[in-house]
Amino acid sequence: MLTRLGETRHLRVNTAEGLIRLNAIQRHTYRLYVCFIWTIMKELDRHSLRSKVTEPHVGNPLPVMLGTKLLSQDLAPSIIECNVLADSVQNVVSPRVAELGAGYGRLAHVYATTLPGQYFIFDIPPALSVAQWYLKQTLGPKRLFEFRRFDRFDDIQNELDEASVALFTPNQISKFPDRYFDVVLSISTLPEMRHDQVNFYLSEFARLSRGHIFLKQFKTWKNPNDGTELSSENYRFASDWSLILDRTDPVIPDFFNRVWQRNANFVAALHS
Repeated sequence: MLTRLGETRHLRVNTAEGLIRLNAIQRHTYRLYVCFIWTIMKELDRHSLRSKVTEPHVGNPLPVMLGTKLLSQDLAPSIIECNVLADSVQNVVSPRVAELGAGYGRLAHVYATTLPGQYFIFDIPPALSVAQWYLKQTLGPKRLFEFRRFDRFDDIQNELDEASVALFTPNQISKFPDRYFDVVLSISTLPEMRHDQVNFYLSEFARLSRGHIFLKQFKTWKNPNDGTELSSENYRFASDWSLILDRTDPVIPDFFNRVWQRNANFVAALHS
C-alpha cells in the first residue's frame, strides 16, 4: 500500500503530557499503523463498504493519503464493525440499528453512507452534542432527527420515520417499544458502568432487539476510579438468544466481538 502523510507540521495532538507536534518518527509510525489496520479491514470487508465511503475532512484527521483517498485510523475499524451490522441486517428491508455510546458518530456515519435503514444513537452529553454536530456536517441536517425531549414515543414517531440518523439520551431508550430495532449494539462503553447499570442495558438490549445484539468490549477491565471489574463472562443473555459470533477483535486484541441472534423458534412465536 503506497501511502503518504499529508501536511502535519502545523498540527498538534493532545496527549497525557499536553499538546505536542509529532516528530518525523512518530508521523512515519502513525502512517504505518493506519496502513496496517487498512490491510486488516480489506481482508474483512466482505460487503465492499470501503468503496462506498470516504473519510470526511470534518474534524481535521491526520491526513494519510492513498492517492487522492483520505485514510484514517477510525474509518477502517468502523468499516469492519459495519460489516458485522451488514451481516445482521442483510435480510431486512428497512432495518433499524441502535447504538449505545456512539462517540463522535463514526460508525453511524459509515452505516448511513453505505447501508439502508435508520441508525439510532443513545449517548450522554457532551458526546451526544459532538455526534450531532459531526453527523450534521457529514450527512446534512435533513437526514437527522436531532435530540429533543419528548413524553410519548407516539409524539415523535412520524417525524422520526423520515430520518436516517436519530439522536437520544440513554434515559430515552426506555420510551421505545419492545422489539423496535433489528440490531442493538455497544462498543467500548459498558466497562465504564457499574454492574447494575450494565445489567439494565443488557436487559434493554434484549427487550428492544428483534434480531441481533452486537457487543465489542474489553475482555477484562477494572475501573480505576471505583474498582468495578467486568469480564466477557458478565455479558450474557437468556436462553432465547444464541451466540453466533465470538472472536477477538481483529484490530485491538484486548477487545472481544460477540453477536447474539434471537432464536428462530422465539421469532416464529412472535409472528404466530
